[in-house]
Amino acid sequence: MVSVLRRRQGLSPSQILTPLNEAMELQLHKLRNVSLSLEYYELLNPDFLLQIISEYLIHAPPQPSNIGSTSRIFNDMAYINDQYDSVLMRCLRILEPLTLSAPGFQKGIYLTAYVHYMLRNTTIAISNVKKCLEVNPSFLDGYILLAKIHLYMSNLKAAEQTLETGVGNNFEIRNHPLYQLVRARIMSEQGSAKISVQILKQAIANLSNYSQSIKSNCFNYSFNDIMPSDKLSLYIELADAHRTLGEQHEATKVLQDAYLTFAGTVDVAQVTIAMANLALSQNDHETALNTLRQIQADHPYYITARQHMANIYLYHRKEKKLYTACYRELAEKLETTEAYFLLAEAYMTIQEPENAIKIYESILRKNPNDLRLASKIGHAFIKLHHYAKAISYYETAVKTGQNGLRLDLADLLINMKQYKKAKRLLHSMLTNEIMESASDINELQELCHALKLLIKLQTIEDDKLHERINSLNSLKSIQTRLLKRIQTSEVEDVVNEQKINLSEILLQLASVYFLDIQSQYGDYFNPNRFKDDHIQTMIGSNKNTSNTNSSQYLTIIINLCEDAIKHVSTIIDLKLSPSIQQGSESNLNVTNSLNEIQLNHIKLSVINIQAKSIVQLINLYMYTMDYVNCEQEILKLSQLQEIIETIFIHKNMKNVNKNLNFVKITSKSLKEKEEEQKDQQQQQQNNQKILLSNYMPNIPLSEIFMSRLMIMKGDFEIANKHLEYVLHRNPCHYEALSSLIDTYRRCGLLSRIPEYLQKAKSYDSQPEVSCGLNYCYGIYHFYTSELSVALSYFNRCRKDPEYSEMAIYRMVEICINPDNQLLGTEPFSQSNTNDNKNSNNTNDLNYGDELTRNYNIGCETAEQLLKELKVIKFKRRYRFISTLLLSTTKTKAHLESALETFAEMSHKDPDSVAPIYGAAVCYIQLKQSQKARNQLKRLAKVSWNFQDAEELEKSWLLLVDMYIQSGKLEVCQELLKKCLKYNKSSYKAYEYFGLIMEKEQNFSEAAKYYEYVWNNSNHQSPVIGYKLAYNYLKSKNYLGAIEVSLQVLSIYPNYPKIQKDILDKARLNLRV
Repeated sequence: MVSVLRRRQGLSPSQILTPLNEAMELQLHKLRNVSLSLEYYELLNPDFLLQIISEYLIHAPPQPSNIGSTSRIFNDMAYINDQYDSVLMRCLRILEPLTLSAPGFQKGIYLTAYVHYMLRNTTIAISNVKKCLEVNPSFLDGYILLAKIHLYMSNLKAAEQTLETGVGNNFEIRNHPLYQLVRARIMSEQGSAKISVQILKQAIANLSNYSQSIKSNCFNYSFNDIMPSDKLSLYIELADAHRTLGEQHEATKVLQDAYLTFAGTVDVAQVTIAMANLALSQNDHETALNTLRQIQADHPYYITARQHMANIYLYHRKEKKLYTACYRELAEKLETTEAYFLLAEAYMTIQEPENAIKIYESILRKNPNDLRLASKIGHAFIKLHHYAKAISYYETAVKTGQNGLRLDLADLLINMKQYKKAKRLLHSMLTNEIMESASDINELQELCHALKLLIKLQTIEDDKLHERINSLNSLKSIQTRLLKRIQTSEVEDVVNEQKINLSEILLQLASVYFLDIQSQYGDYFNPNRFKDDHIQTMIGSNKNTSNTNSSQYLTIIINLCEDAIKHVSTIIDLKLSPSIQQGSESNLNVTNSLNEIQLNHIKLSVINIQAKSIVQLINLYMYTMDYVNCEQEILKLSQLQEIIETIFIHKNMKNVNKNLNFVKITSKSLKEKEEEQKDQQQQQQNNQKILLSNYMPNIPLSEIFMSRLMIMKGDFEIANKHLEYVLHRNPCHYEALSSLIDTYRRCGLLSRIPEYLQKAKSYDSQPEVSCGLNYCYGIYHFYTSELSVALSYFNRCRKDPEYSEMAIYRMVEICINPDNQLLGTEPFSQSNTNDNKNSNNTNDLNYGDELTRNYNIGCETAEQLLKELKVIKFKRRYRFISTLLLSTTKTKAHLESALETFAEMSHKDPDSVAPIYGAAVCYIQLKQSQKARNQLKRLAKVSWNFQDAEELEKSWLLLVDMYIQSGKLEVCQELLKKCLKYNKSSYKAYEYFGLIMEKEQNFSEAAKYYEYVWNNSNHQSPVIGYKLAYNYLKSKNYLGAIEVSLQVLSIYPNYPKIQKDILDKARLNLRV
């Protein structure tokens, strides 16, 4: 009663709250040590407790502070955003025993929701409101509060749906001013400010139908009576609607009316702030500041006014000193801990953590037990890059019992590469006992965070995959328990976020299982290979166990991906099916439903999860060569992309139409405008695949996957169509372009590639430094035998994280084979006709010495390039290239060492072609031709596959070279046809065909094959030039022989014997 009397006498809030606090403590003290019984309910006295809450709420903030803004603080500390001292937290202390002992008490649950809403605990507030509505679906106050919460969270759609549901259950809600306020805000958001003005004017006119005060006692008090702050919101919203329409005078008039209506109340300061915002919208900064200065230090809205002033100084006038001066004034006048916190945060905002640390340390001296300071000071030290001091602060805080900072400390230790410390700390938090006993939501969330940090650490340290799998399985278990707990107590959006988290964990686990399979079985895995008796004998019985494990892993990966989709399908069920045709009615229905519910971040996350799951399955089926299932998943991905494209095309077209409605132009210009808009729409549709990267990051296009599948099947023409489709929409899609270069090469269409390269160059904003473009140019020139040009392009991208590894491998190939000859053969070794035997077996001394020097330099360069690789993604490829480089040194010790490595690689991965080919090269260098032939014969029976395509082709050609030397020309032609089937640009195959024709004395046919190679390699190979000129000479095409000889000599002036053996003879014969 003393508190009520002092309030009516107009005393300060601190004087009012003192007796109210005493009354609360006395009442709660009565309940201590009393068990739940009739006596407990008598002592509880719910009516009296509700009266205390009502008095507290009079002194509570009129509304929660804006999301992301600094909380308001009353100068007399009546309330602050401190969970220990605020009046709102005192309300919760009272409500806790009330709701626990009477869980069905509607008013108690409702007040709990309201207080949490004022504290910005929106998820808890929503949960409690929904409990009220479950008890009484016609509870009008519940719908109003739920709508207000959604409005506060800027979720207008949910607010509108809440009110519509409320109308269905309680028709009277339509007359409530807050119902009109929500409708008005939705209209303003949708661009219908005029309708918003009409609604708000009508709502203000009807305010007299509602009670004008909330100062009644508990028995008559209801939140159905609109609060003064809510009434004021109607005026402010109306002024804002007028401002949106450009009606500044009307907006000013509304605010003046509001000022007169609420004069003498605390809330009139909100009108003052609104007037300042109106002036600010007109860029009248000085008027806005002068208006805000009217709110004096003894006013409850003083801090809010100063915060607005500070924001004007910082964001509009860019005056950092005046910005911090506002907060320094607050701290000096209020002299409260929270005010000094605001000052420190202001210094952090303007990137002056040194001053912030000084403020924090001064607070720490006054409040040594404030648990927030260690975190704040640690964060400030991190901003200053004083990481050692930050770690010291965190460690001190953890030792003093602030366990909540352990995760921050672990994260900082990982970032500072103090992995052992971080691991010890995380393991101490993740004991079996702790993980099994955790049941509280906060405990489970902390465990999830700790496990994620441990997995991050294991990934950085490249620990054994099995350890990462164990950690991920533990994380999956904890996250599942967390989801079950949250489903029983939290709102839908929070539950959905946890479902997304669980799905992401499942996908991460699936990817690690997949890495484990790849580490065991190499670049590709064919489950049927274990049925081969020969291979089974070779790899031993221990592989039976591995096969069983691999089959289990494959099943686990598939189940994990399907479970990931299943968890998020409850949020959006896209109903993807390969049997549904693109553009079908089913797809349109899904698209329409997505348009209706709008794509917020949760919906986009769900779509991303779906896409990642499908991509994981696509990669798995490609790896196991399960082409049927792979194609089905690619079709699903294509449907998913089509749905997203349709949504964004629809939204873009709506925006275009909306813009057209607001453009007032003549009929002639309107026609021009419509044509321009049609062009824009067409361009948007053509570029939708590019836009998808914004909404589906790291998800390749379905056309890319389909092209890979077709390449694996050997159907290069269909692969070309898919890649051309992608490049038509995005000429700078370098993954597609590099693949197209390879497939065009295999189709014998390399001559078309310059057109695509030029188009990409014209579209690229920085073509000279674009690593993707340079890599594609390098690949093209590598395939056209312009190796020096290719080397320069590869050199430009050898430092790029994405392209460096493959670029360096190509550079190494060029360094160890600068003449683009087949390893295991020597230049000119293939031709052995009597007429040119000297030119085939004898080199000029100087030319031979130059080749040797260049070769040695090339090997040294190759070694240095391989040492540059810091991150090796393709470890087997790296080992093969390194060992191949070792074998090219031709010393016996190095060759034997290389043979041992290739044998080890072949034992670990019996299906891999590369080590068998490498071993054959080594045997040839060691003059053990029979062993080399035996190795290559094994590969002659292997079916073509894309993973081993390059080494298979080289193996077949090397075997052809050996067969030619032994005179087995018929067998050679079958192998050469096999090479050309899968690579119509295989210049070596054409060269060997030419050699076979040459041996058969068919010089004109031989010349045709050599001519194809010479023209398509851009006249870069002197060996081919010599052979072509020689066969022109033998077939009496003297002019051709002279022309080619001159072309060779223009590039290689000292090339041996071509001047004497061919050019001079051709000229002599031409004269005769």
